Amino acid sequence: MPKNLFGEEQPIPDLKKLQHEGKIQKLKRQMGYRKANVYKKEQWCKFCNNFIRYHYHDKVYLKCDLIGISNATTTDIRAKYTCNKWSK
Repeated sequence: MPKNLFGEEQPIPDLKKLQHEGKIQKLKRQMGYRKANVYKKEQWCKFCNNFIRYHYHDKVYLKCDLIGISNATTTDIRAKYTCNKWSK
């Protein structure tokens, strides 16, 4: 273990814990956005009213209206995931 100026041993910090969570990741965690249960296909994101297929420059981006639509990749979602705000 490395020592500080006073000769005391200091633990090495875990860098993964030091990374801050972004706004979109916090929103997805609050909404309970997660991988859907395989047996509940009717509750996938692609069957939700908030699901949007966004076409831009010959590419298709999957977005959720609750998260917001932007050109950033952090707002992309997966069609086979689900969240607590799912609506028919």
